[in-house]
Amino acid sequence: ILVIVGHGHCISHLTLSFIYSFHMPLFFIIAGYFYHERGIKESVRKDFRRLMIPYFVFAALAAMKFSVSKGILQGDIQAVIDCITAMCWMSATGHHSLLFSDIPTVGIIWFLPTLFVCKNLYNILLRRVTNDRHKLMLVCILTSIAGVAGDILVNLPFGILTGCGALVFYMAGNMLKTYKPTNAILAIGVGIWLACIFTSHLFMGNNEYGCYPLDVIGAVAATILMVRLSDKIGKSRVGEYLAWMGRNSMVVLCMHFVTILVDPNTRLGVKDVFTWNLVDFMFIIPMTLVCTKMSLTRRIFMIR
Repeated sequence: ILVIVGHGHCISHLTLSFIYSFHMPLFFIIAGYFYHERGIKESVRKDFRRLMIPYFVFAALAAMKFSVSKGILQGDIQAVIDCITAMCWMSATGHHSLLFSDIPTVGIIWFLPTLFVCKNLYNILLRRVTNDRHKLMLVCILTSIAGVAGDILVNLPFGILTGCGALVFYMAGNMLKTYKPTNAILAIGVGIWLACIFTSHLFMGNNEYGCYPLDVIGAVAATILMVRLSDKIGKSRVGEYLAWMGRNSMVVLCMHFVTILVDPNTRLGVKDVFTWNLVDFMFIIPMTLVCTKMSLTRRIFMIR
């Protein structure tokens, strides 16, 4: 829900800071919490099927859409080339690096190859490094290098640097299965998170952090807080509907991507933030429901 709202129109700077301070780290932290060690080949095979097949399907849809709307109807071949380049490079927006910063963005589905890289790299590290302290040091080094390299040197393809940058959140989620923070520690973390909302910024798509250690601590604390809040909401009738969106979050993400491609709000001339989000959800929820019922899309998203 926050991903959709965060991509809306006329969102205030404070609202964006609040959303981006934790909403993407939350995905990686929760994914790390449910991590199970697997063989490298098995892990790559399963995650490619679960993450990369949907990526290529919907990236191809974007390429076809631009081929028709820009290439055939408007004769803008460069727009088609840019779309195919973005599909192959798998990059998010907002890069400022010396090399390849001008590569077109693939849009919000950058998350899928990034999670693929992050999960499998972590699986390899866990099998090679058994000491928890050494593992933590290695992950912190990798994420720091990825952040500096991505911001200054080069925007690498295939979600490599963003996947490395996400390792710290993925590992945090995995550690939370064993290490439960006390309420006092969580309160300190939440305080850091609130301070980061007003004074820092975090954008995982290009490894951009205002104050890296504090942003990470704040995002982890915010995730724990949101999980506890969700646990309470989940016991209500509203929670049942939200849980449905949670179970189908991959489908929701891809339907949001389709909605961005179609852009109904611009076509309808919507200007205010409330109507913009309302229209988005009016498209996304029915399309998600349809995808959970159709045999083809159920196979694409591996819905049992």
